Amino acid sequence: MHLFSVLVAVFLVAASVTHAKEERLSVIEVSPIPQGRLDEFEKLAESHPIDFLGRPSEDAEFQIMLPENELENFAKVLKSRFSMTFKVITAKVQQDLEKEAAKETAARRFAKLFRSSRSSAPTTYYPDLDEIHRWMDEQAASHAHVTVESIGKSHENREMKLLKINSGKGLPILFIESGIHAREWLSPATVMQLLQKIIRGEKSDLFSKYELQSLLVTNPDGYAYTHAYKTSMQGRFWRQNRRPSNSYCVGVDLNRNFDIDFGMRGVSQMCNSQIYPGPRAFSEPETQNLRTYVQSIAKTVKFYMSVHTFGQMVIVPYTYTD
Repeated sequence: MHLFSVLVAVFLVAASVTHAKEERLSVIEVSPIPQGRLDEFEKLAESHPIDFLGRPSEDAEFQIMLPENELENFAKVLKSRFSMTFKVITAKVQQDLEKEAAKETAARRFAKLFRSSRSSAPTTYYPDLDEIHRWMDEQAASHAHVTVESIGKSHENREMKLLKINSGKGLPILFIESGIHAREWLSPATVMQLLQKIIRGEKSDLFSKYELQSLLVTNPDGYAYTHAYKTSMQGRFWRQNRRPSNSYCVGVDLNRNFDIDFGMRGVSQMCNSQIYPGPRAFSEPETQNLRTYVQSIAKTVKFYMSVHTFGQMVIVPYTYTD
């Protein structure tokens, strides 16, 4: 057996063991936060391994995901500090992931039986990175007013592909960025559906006046990782990029890596936190590429939107302040 083959086998075994030892996760629904203590409650994410699945609220219940072995300790914090209660929604997150993955696999196989060379954006499963990039290239090959280019490469050397819909020269630009949080699969999937309607002329009146540009997957490494390990809790719920911060931490929250009020609110300076903003603004190749490109078209951009799936909100700049 060649040395390379041995190393690959060892790596695969190590990876499988790592994911097999993952902590079991639970989802709980907690009571509304006492009035005036929202900021204090949100800071819990800096010191506890919790993941907000809904926006913390003083007016309604919301959901949190956390390791099962942290449940008792967190319950004490809720009760003693905030007089809050909770109920367990599910302790079977792993089983849910496996069911979701099985359904997606079946839907993908069925859809491929009926796809033409000018394939439509899928509606029955979430496309992986290669499928998204292939769809973009197919649109460019099939439509004269569609082009695709790369604005740079990610840490793991993946292309950051940009799709443009342009019916004329020198038009003002509408810019849509999606998929900056890896686990939010619905973000690029939604934008793909929007772009497909526009490309097929369903909104052609708008694009006689504007050029649309879309960076569909702003975090290609993280997105690819969530699909590669979609039956793993660590993998499916990953939201950062994949650049190591040091020998024991991987990933930066790209959405918190910009230079407006950097590192001041809604972040944790612990490098193993999901809301770690990085060592400095624009420390990551993905945000550097985005900054460089947007600066190059800044005088022409009339609208910029970042599409997320969290919170059921529409937010406009600048959101570091009320």
